[in-house]
Parts: sequence; C-alpha cells; structure tokens
Amino acid sequence: MSDKNPKRSSLARSTGSVGLATLASRVLGLIRDIVIAGFYGAGLQTDAFFVAFKIPNLLRRLVAEGALASAFVPVFTDQQEIGDREAKDAIRACCGFTLVLTTSLTLIGIFFADQITALFAPGFVLGSDKFDLASELMRMMFPYIVMVSLLSLASAVLNVLGYFALPAFAPAILNISLIVFALAFSGYGIASLAWGVLAGGVLALVPQIVLLKRIGYSFLPTTPFGSEVVAKLCKLMAPAVLSASVYQFIVFINTLLASFLTEGSISWLYYADRLFQFPLGVFSIALATALLPALARSVSKEDYLKAQSLFNQALGWVSFITIPAAFGLALLSDQLVNLIYSRGSFDQLSVENTASALVAYSIGLWAVSVQTLVIRMYLARKNTLIPALVSVFSLCCNLFLALTLMGPIPQQSNAGLTNSLVSIQSILPAFDFGHDGLALAGSLTAFLTVILLACLLPKIGSSIQYLLQTLKLLKAIASSLAMTLAIYLVCGLQLPLFLEVVAGVIIGAIVYGICSILLKSEEALQLTSQIKSWKRTKK
Repeated sequence: MSDKNPKRSSLARSTGSVGLATLASRVLGLIRDIVIAGFYGAGLQTDAFFVAFKIPNLLRRLVAEGALASAFVPVFTDQQEIGDREAKDAIRACCGFTLVLTTSLTLIGIFFADQITALFAPGFVLGSDKFDLASELMRMMFPYIVMVSLLSLASAVLNVLGYFALPAFAPAILNISLIVFALAFSGYGIASLAWGVLAGGVLALVPQIVLLKRIGYSFLPTTPFGSEVVAKLCKLMAPAVLSASVYQFIVFINTLLASFLTEGSISWLYYADRLFQFPLGVFSIALATALLPALARSVSKEDYLKAQSLFNQALGWVSFITIPAAFGLALLSDQLVNLIYSRGSFDQLSVENTASALVAYSIGLWAVSVQTLVIRMYLARKNTLIPALVSVFSLCCNLFLALTLMGPIPQQSNAGLTNSLVSIQSILPAFDFGHDGLALAGSLTAFLTVILLACLLPKIGSSIQYLLQTLKLLKAIASSLAMTLAIYLVCGLQLPLFLEVVAGVIIGAIVYGICSILLKSEEALQLTSQIKSWKRTKK
C-alpha cells in the first residue's frame, strides 16, 4: 500500500487493503455473533440488546460514517489543494464540531432513553422486562456515539492521506472487545456486551489518533463556531444524513416493525444481516471507501473523465463479485446459519428463521452495493440533495412494502403509532411473510433506489455506461447459474456440514471463475493476469 504517497495509490490496491482489514473484522464479527448466539440465543435479552444498540449504532452510521465522514472527504480534499496548514486547521475544527454534536446527542439519548425506546420499538410493551432492559442498555451505550464519531472522522482523514488498512481494522477492535467482555463477564448477563461496546470504542480510537500524530496531524479540537470549513461540512452533511445511510435507515425501520412480530424476530433479522454484511463489507463497502477519496481528488482537479472511468470500473467489479456472492448466500443459507450459529441457546427454530431472512436479504446484495457506489459519485461532486430526496422517497416505499409483506400488526399499548401503522396496512395489499417480508422489502427498495439514482446521474454531469455494465451483469449471472449447479451437486453428496460449506464455496468459486474466463469477463481476465504476474514475481 502506498501510504506515503496516496496519489499513487491505485483503486485496486486501496480496495485490497480495506478489504483484507475488513475481512479480518468480519471474521471476528462472526465469532462475536457466535459467542452472543451461544450465550443468549434469540429471545428477550437479545431483542432488547439489538434494539438498544441499534439506536446509537444508527446515529453512528448517520452522523459519523454516513454524513460526517462522507461529507468531510471532499471538503478536506479541497483544503489540501489550498495548502497543508489549511488542511490541518480543517481537521481540528471538524473535530471540535464532532465533539459538540455527538456530546449533545449522547445527553439527549441518556435522558430520554425510555421515550426513544417507545418510539423506535413500539412493539415492546411499556413497563415490560424487555422494554426496561432495552432502555437501560441504551443509556449505557449512548456515549459510544462520541468515540465512534471521532473514530470515523480520523479514519476519513487517514483515507484521504492514503492510509486505509488501520482505519478498516478499527471495527475488528470493537469485535474483539465484545468477545472478551462476553466471555469474561457473562455472569453479569447481557449488560457485559454494553460494557464491551464502550471499551471497544475507546480502544479503536486511540491507534487512529496516534497514527495521525505520527504523520504530523493534530486531532486536538478547536472551536467550530465561525469556521468556514465547518459551514461547508454542515451544508453537505444535512442531506447526506439520508443519502449515505439509506440502507441503515431501512434496516432500522425493519427493526422497528419487527418489534410487533414473534419474539426473536429482531434477533433473526440481526443474525441474518450480519451474514449478509460479510460480502457487503469485505468488498462493496471496501471498494466504496477507497473510491470516494479517488473520486474527490479527480473532481477537485476537474479531471472528470478519470472520475467517470474509476466509477464505471468500480461498477463492473461490483457485478463480478456480488452476483455470485448473492447466489452463494441464498443457496447455502441453511448450511451457513447452522455452521455459524447453531449451538448453545440458538435452537433449530432460530436457524430456520435466520436462514430464510438471509435468502431475502441476499436478493438485494447487488443493488445495495451499486447504491453505495453511486452515492459516492454524488458526494464526490458535492451534490447531496438529489440522493437525499431519492432516499426519502425510497424510505417511504420501504415502509409501504414492509407493511404489505410483514403481516398484520397486533394492537399494542403504544396505540398512537400502532393505530397509524394499522391504518396504512388497511389500504395496502396483504401478505404474511413475517420477518422475511421485512428483509425482502429492504432488498426491493434497494433496487428502486439504484434505478432512481442512476437515472438522475446526468444532473451532476455523470453517467453509467449502460450497455457495458449490462453485459458485465449478464456475464456474472450466467457464470453464477453454472456455479449454482455445481453447489447443488456438492450439497447432494451429503458431506459433513463444515466440508459441505467449504467444498460448496471453493468448487462454486472455481466454476464461476472458469465460466467468467470463458465468457471473457474483463474482471476475470484482470485477476488471471494479476495472478500470473505474482507468480512470475515470486520466481
């Protein structure tokens, strides 16, 4: 990785650095989920914890990763073009802004935890054990927002400077913290996970600050009031809250609606989403993370042709990777959930319901990945209004789809919101897919969002090479269909579970690769050429 000269850092190399670090984090995340599932299964405690963690975690994704980091990159890139001093001053001013904003949010969250729980988990009966536990855990974890927002800001600075691996590894530290606290303090119940969240936030932030100091960038905050940089940041942030985090909003809305369903529904969706996030994080988000600084630099230099080339190159890789990943997740859903979660308190009912949710999520993997990249192009062009408006429309569509597919909502004590949702349901077509319907609604909404965002790209002077990208997509689908046949044959051999999963993944990948080469997929040929180059280098 060309950390010392980010301008020479290639998109592929940066994506590889982020992808490898993210892979380590996702593996640790699976271990974390295995530990949580083994100790607590899927029930009252996990439903309460996942709701409690979802609120500060959503704010993290909106304020930190979604809006703050995404809006900061083009602003900081412009300051770099002006001068080194201006860039350093921008960091400190934005650090002060982040502290003021997130501390305020934390205090609000702590004082109004009960009201927030009632609002975002209306299916939890007021005064019930589940409701009270969720509120208490939320109070404990709200300070996490401050630490993780500073972490995201530091990571954004490091990404622009060409340092990708360490920021990408930060979530791994959180996962390690959760694993350690779950194992070491299990006697304290699920509260041990809340302590692990706080400890992980601190431990992940420190290395980022140390690295920034080592390369000459101070992270000491200055007053944000009156700062032109902060004013520019806020102008981009406001609409970016929606545009950069629409998928997280969808997940959150589905968690809210799942609180009305059978106990365990929230947990089943969470565990399925964790598996879904594995390929999404290892490749798609890694690619988007590396792409944004590259696009921002090209746009800042008015090299729009290069920006367009990088963008379409990234879209091709998304189709090449995520289409077979989606097929694989759906085909091996039962085996994956059994292998990873089926132990301790995680019973067979939980396995079946988590696997079915994973199939519904996998349908939208390609669309969610493309959506992430398209939004990066808007952010690089400093246009957050269009994706924000599209996101509002998409969120409304997701709500209607979710209410259509999830089944009837029972009357609860939180009558106001419940009655409103029931009224909306009464005018919509009725299906009863339960928690699977919520996951499917998110996938369908992702496709709608991609279509709208793609159609509006000419408004910012950009476009997708539709013929080329359609051809790449069809090649990926055709190769994935051949891969599907290979996986079915492997599953028919009745191998032990671990061997069945490993053999299915390896043989499926080999078949997919061979078919892609035969179809002359540009990405497959590039990989083949790179592998041959590595072999020659080793010799």
